[in-house]
Amino acid sequence: MSALRFYPQDAAVPDRLEGDGFVVRPLTVDDCALDLDAMRSRPRFRELTFEDNRADLERHEREHRDREAFTYTVMNADETRCLGCMYIVPLTGRVHAGLVIFWVRPELVDRDFDVALFHALHAWLRDSFAFESVAWRPDKSEDDTTKRRQAAMFAAVGLRRVEDAVDEMYA
Repeated sequence: MSALRFYPQDAAVPDRLEGDGFVVRPLTVDDCALDLDAMRSRPRFRELTFEDNRADLERHEREHRDREAFTYTVMNADETRCLGCMYIVPLTGRVHAGLVIFWVRPELVDRDFDVALFHALHAWLRDSFAFESVAWRPDKSEDDTTKRRQAAMFAAVGLRRVEDAVDEMYA
């Protein structure tokens, strides 16, 4: 899908959100060590290597620069620890539409950081991005409890489940 179809060519891409104790900004290859530490906090990614993570970050950075998809890191306020990540990818079959997936370190879920982050991200996407529409999807790499938790967050702000042949989405 071309960058023009995913995000309006003439629209600015927001590059920073500051919240209570966190910063959201584009993920770059320079974030590899901090990102790897956060990724390894998740059971599915415990064996992820530095080299494989670096390759992923190089791809994410290129896609972001080329407006093919947007990947943001979620850092603590002084940017010394990665707390999670947000991905915005093209929503299949739609023009200027994004599908949003996010995750946080498992220990932060116990403190409801995921809920606070979701509310901040939801408002940021609504108020600062030029998408015509946005859908949210629970992170497939998470356990069923976390997926259900994310689905409940989406429903709590009025997003409805959209049946799709491939993904469970909320719009």
